[in-house]
Amino acid sequence: MDSALGTALYILRGLDEGQSKYEIIHHLDNNEHLVTVWIQYLKAIGWLKEDTPGNCLATENGELWIQRYEKAISSNFNTNLLANILNKQRS
Repeated sequence: MDSALGTALYILRGLDEGQSKYEIIHHLDNNEHLVTVWIQYLKAIGWLKEDTPGNCLATENGELWIQRYEKAISSNFNTNLLANILNKQRS
């Protein structure tokens, strides 16, 4: 991940989409401590809730932050893509 927020939201989105904690750990270089700490933090700030033991879902606030982050990333990607196209046209 490119940022702490990106990592947190990757974990949040993965759990909300039904990935297990262990699948996410595997995708994050088997860093169990990182994933566990982020899950605890996401619960503490109210972005993640445990609906049944072992099954976590994003709260409304968590879903809002996922959407905000994805929109910002998409906007940044489109801005960078446009800049690259314009730079190529100038050369």
